[in-house]
Amino acid sequence: MNFLGFLKARLLFIAMISTGLSAFSAENLTLPQSGIGQYVSGLSTALLEKVTPAQKEKIKLSFDSKKRNEWRYFPEPSLATKLFFPSRAGVSYLSLNDDAKVLVDQTLAIALSNQGLTTLKSILELEKNKSIEFRGLLNSILFKYGPENYFVTIFGTPGVGHWAWRFEGHHISVNLTFVDSKLVSTSPLFLGTTLASVAVGNETIQVMPQLIVELNTFAKSLSDDQKVTATQSLKNVPKFNPVAPQLFGGGVNTKVLAEKGLQASQLSRPQIESLKLILTEFAKELNTSTRDHLTELLDEENMSTAEVLWAGDFEMKEPFYVRLKSAKFVFELNTSEGHADHYHAAWISL
Repeated sequence: MNFLGFLKARLLFIAMISTGLSAFSAENLTLPQSGIGQYVSGLSTALLEKVTPAQKEKIKLSFDSKKRNEWRYFPEPSLATKLFFPSRAGVSYLSLNDDAKVLVDQTLAIALSNQGLTTLKSILELEKNKSIEFRGLLNSILFKYGPENYFVTIFGTPGVGHWAWRFEGHHISVNLTFVDSKLVSTSPLFLGTTLASVAVGNETIQVMPQLIVELNTFAKSLSDDQKVTATQSLKNVPKFNPVAPQLFGGGVNTKVLAEKGLQASQLSRPQIESLKLILTEFAKELNTSTRDHLTELLDEENMSTAEVLWAGDFEMKEPFYVRLKSAKFVFELNTSEGHADHYHAAWISL
C-alpha cells in the first residue's frame, strides 16, 4: 500500500496503542493541553522501540542538534545534487514498518485537526500526481518529489527535559516542542502546495481554500493609500519566502523583519478583525489541543503591534506575497516561483 493509502486507512479507524493509553478515533481526537505531552511522549517512546537499530540512529537526535533548526522546503535531493543539498534528518515514513507507521499517524492526529489532516493528504496527493508535470523533467531529476520523501525525527528524549517531534518534507513541516510533558511550541508550521486546486481523477483537490478566501477579503478592503504603504519595502514578489528559514540555520532574518509596511494604527477595526480571521484560519490546521500556541498571540496587545507587508497583485490572480508580523510572530504566504497558486504558507513564533 502506498503512503497516501496507508495514511488514510490508519487515520480512519479506532486504534489501540501498545503503551497502555486509551483508544481514540484519529479523526476526532481532542486532548486537554496538559495531556498532549504525555500522549506524544508515549507514542514517541513506542516508536523508538519499533524501529530498527539503524533507523533509531537516524530518527533520534540530540535536542541541541543543528538539524533541529535546518528547516527548508527544498525537496529531497537526488544523488546528483546531494553535494549541495544534504538529505533531511530523520527516517522516511515509508521506510518504517507498519507498527511504527501507526504511531506516526496517531501523533499527526494529535497535532493536526481534521482540516489539517485533509490538507496534508491533499498536499501529498498533488505532489504524487503533479510534480513532473508542474516542475519539468530537469527539476524532477535534480530533486526527489513525491510523498515517499517525508521524514520523522525525534530530538531529545521523549518526556524528559527539552525535546521535540517533527514530520517534514518538501511542502510540510509540523513541529511539536516540549519541556517534559508540557507542549511549549507548535512553530514553525509550514504548509505548501504546487497548485491550489486540481482535478485528480474524478476528484477536485483544494488546499487551504478558506485561508485564500480570508486573505482575498482583506486585500479587497485596502484603500489605494493603504496599498502604497503596505508595499513600501517590497517592490517585487520574492522567489521564496524571505522570512522562513531557507537552506540552513533556524534564525529569522532580522534585516527582513525590519522592513516597513502598513501598521495596525493605519488599519480599521474591521481590517484588524480580518487579519485575525486569516491567522485563525491557518491555525485551524492544528488540532484544538495544539493551536492555542498560535491563537493566543492574537490578543489585543499583540495585534496592536501588527504590520502588513505586501508585494505583487492585490487581486491575487498574479503572483503576490503577504507578510503579517507582530512582536511575537510572523505569518507569510508567498506564491513561489512565479505561479499565483503555488503557495508557501508559514507561521513562525518569535
